[in-house]
Amino acid sequence: VYDLLQVIGPFIMKGKLLLQKFSLSGKTWTDSLDEDQLAEWVAWTGQLAQVAKLFIPRWYGSEPGEPLVLHQFSDASDKGYGAVGILASLSVTRSFVAVKGRVINPNKPTTTPRAELQALVVSARLADAVLEELSGYLNIQRVVFWVDSSVVYYWMQNKATRYKEFVANRINEVLEMFTKRKELSPEVHWLDTNSNPADLISKGCDGDDMEEKFEFWTQGPDFIVAD
Repeated sequence: VYDLLQVIGPFIMKGKLLLQKFSLSGKTWTDSLDEDQLAEWVAWTGQLAQVAKLFIPRWYGSEPGEPLVLHQFSDASDKGYGAVGILASLSVTRSFVAVKGRVINPNKPTTTPRAELQALVVSARLADAVLEELSGYLNIQRVVFWVDSSVVYYWMQNKATRYKEFVANRINEVLEMFTKRKELSPEVHWLDTNSNPADLISKGCDGDDMEEKFEFWTQGPDFIVAD
């Protein structure tokens, strides 16, 4: 499901943000970078060898038929938003599965709760793709979605309020995925930002941070254990 670029997703997001920054300054693909811009780009590319050494096993670490839970973490910042999926087993094995991250266009401003909700939509789409890809190979029995936005959490719990079109459409898309995968009892939980690995994909990080936080990024918080 994953490849190297996904495993170092937050570092790649940093590169995407740099490209966006250069583009917004008026640069095109044929323009030369300014001295400061070139220094930023060289600094980022200079860390590629550092992050290329990071890897995870191809094996998810679970025994055949072992019950698994797919944990989907999502987050948004003023720079980007995204989601990461991590499998957890009864043997307390935690394994990175897949990630999806997108930059936010500053020319199309949005509110933080809306960006967080869009991140949850990405998380639902990613989970659906992962479940489809791994169907018949692994015994995934549940899927849990984690958000660190209280607003989004309460949006998803509130079945009575009628929301405006943007929010309503995205809540409905997530709920449609829940209905499609109802045998896995999908549900949304809240967690604090410091326990959310998707915080890394929403902001991006440099090589040193990627290396320092790699275990947390690929395994998630300690408390996710299949139950």
